[in-house]
Amino acid sequence: MVALMGEEFFVPHASPQSQTERLCREFIASGKKICTFDSAINAHLLKSGFKPINTDNFHDYIHHVTGKKELTGMALSPLCPPPDQ
Repeated sequence: MVALMGEEFFVPHASPQSQTERLCREFIASGKKICTFDSAINAHLLKSGFKPINTDNFHDYIHHVTGKKELTGMALSPLCPPPDQ
């Protein structure tokens, strides 16, 4: 599984008690950093130890993770919740 090789991940949203949320909690327990949008829809994730990313610093976060200054060629999933809900 590719996720086992990484140390830091961005998960825009995971439904409460979903398999994605359970997997991410396991990763957090093993010391991996999982980030998500800082929004009310993700409150359950933030309480679980996900690190908040807001829209103001999202570009900085992408630059930190990828080393790229531009988001050219990158797209967010259409399943991504609006970050300010």
